[in-house]
Amino acid sequence: HNKYPYILKYRYKNLTESLYFWNDWYPQDNIPVLSASYKLVLKKPVKFKYKQIGIEITPEKFAEGKDSVYLWILKNIPNMRIEDYMPAEFSKQKVIMFTAENFKVKEYPGSFTSWDAMGKWYSEMAAGRSILPENYKTEIKEQIKNETDKHKIIGLLYDYLLDKTRYVAIEMGIAGLQPQKAGE
Repeated sequence: HNKYPYILKYRYKNLTESLYFWNDWYPQDNIPVLSASYKLVLKKPVKFKYKQIGIEITPEKFAEGKDSVYLWILKNIPNMRIEDYMPAEFSKQKVIMFTAENFKVKEYPGSFTSWDAMGKWYSEMAAGRSILPENYKTEIKEQIKNETDKHKIIGLLYDYLLDKTRYVAIEMGIAGLQPQKAGE
């Protein structure tokens, strides 16, 4: 511990439940890196794409038993160039970003093949959640029944929502992606 330069060695494993949440690889930080690797082990075949920023390497492809393995290795990575007033995306100068062609979040299968496919997935996940229960519709109509001016109606509805609505962001499961039901 008293010899400079210090060398830290660590390893971590990330198991992903859904390919929607596929983690990207950032092999670089604000210190030099002697060696970094990303080992992708697929228990079953998955069609995927990856995009490299600041990196141009082809992964080694091989099998470990029944698993398909992809391995990216980088050596002697210099520390990041830090410049003041640069945009946030500049903070990641070397990265490989991954996306699966198809994924599933809980019981909702989806696809990253096109924006239309993503929209279809989100529509199915949000289906029926924007329907307001009848008791709320009745209560809202009661609030504006004597008003004809659109600006005043908007003001009344705004005040009603301020009084009746509370927002709490405790996102468990897919709650960060799936909208809450209108009645909730």
